Amino acid sequence: MSLLRHLIFGAITPTLMALSAAAQTGPFAEFEGRWSGSGTITHGDGRTERLRCNATANGRGDQLQNQLSCRSDSSNFQFVANVRHESGRINGQWSETINNVSGSIEGRIAGGNLQAQAQGQSFSAAITMNARGGKQTVAIRAAAKEMSTVNISLARSK
Repeated sequence: MSLLRHLIFGAITPTLMALSAAAQTGPFAEFEGRWSGSGTITHGDGRTERLRCNATANGRGDQLQNQLSCRSDSSNFQFVANVRHESGRINGQWSETINNVSGSIEGRIAGGNLQAQAQGQSFSAAITMNARGGKQTVAIRAAAKEMSTVNISLARSK
């Protein structure tokens, strides 16, 4: 390798590494990416079913768009949230597109731990998400006829 190439490579590589690290930082860094996994849904009548789930989270600075799609043998849901972070707090909008419900979401985030409350006209739920090292858990606790509890374990897709 010529001296000029060596100098250019030596100057550019640390810059690219710093840019890559910057893209992985921020309040939502642990949640970003594509995810897949499984879990359970407990319906309001007490029935429990297995879920198969996929999630996608796209962060841009202090904003995150998160989509979680799950399917069981008898039901499915698609939860979409757009949230903004400010001083450890999050707030934004959510929707569940299959059942056509929506509302506001607010809570807090620290590290890879997010706790939020989703409110809508006919639905409310406590949501806890924990992400670390390519693994993520999602827990949703609702007082609804369709579901009362969802617990999901996800792994980041490669």
